[in-house]
Amino acid sequence: MLPESWDLLLGSCALFVSYEPGRREAISSEGIPVKFYQVEKTAWGFAQIAHSGPADWVTCCRDLPGWDVLPAETESAAFARIGLATIPPSERRPDILSGIKTE
Repeated sequence: MLPESWDLLLGSCALFVSYEPGRREAISSEGIPVKFYQVEKTAWGFAQIAHSGPADWVTCCRDLPGWDVLPAETESAAFARIGLATIPPSERRPDILSGIKTE
């Protein structure tokens, strides 16, 4: 979707009380900040990892061979591309990546 399409959609949606033009960010009627990401289907798995973090862990993952090698339509497929089993966000720590060969 084009940026102006997001603005139109968020501005007309009853679920949101406000939005940030051009940023795909809105505030729900319950006061919850929401940010929308747009990604090609083939990169969805890497987007899930990158946006569920934590940031320092994702930074380490980006150095691993296979990061951004497509397709990776699921989070588990993206983990497989970097040679790991799926790790839930609550268990992601940079130290568990030590010893894994980077590019």
